[in-house]
Amino acid sequence: MAGPRQQAWFAAMQTRIKPTSQMLSSFKAVKMLGADERMRALIQSLRYMEIKAARPFRNLLIERVVLCSSPLPSSLSSNKQG
Repeated sequence: MAGPRQQAWFAAMQTRIKPTSQMLSSFKAVKMLGADERMRALIQSLRYMEIKAARPFRNLLIERVVLCSSPLPSSLSSNKQG
C-alpha cells in the first residue's frame, strides 16, 4: 500500500537532489555566470514538487499512526463485562 506512494516520493527526491548536488559542486561557475538565482528558483520548484509527491505517503503514515493509537471498540476488546 505504501510502496507506490513512497516510490513516487523517492523519485521526486532524487529529481531534486541531482541538480542540487551538481549546482553545489560547481557553485563558483554558477556564481560567475550569474545563474545562481535561476538555480535557486529551479531547486525551489523541485522542492515544492517533492513535497507534493510526499503528501500521499505522509497522509498514509498519519492514518496508520491514528489507527494504531486509537483504542479498540468495546465490542472487539477481550475485557467484556457481563
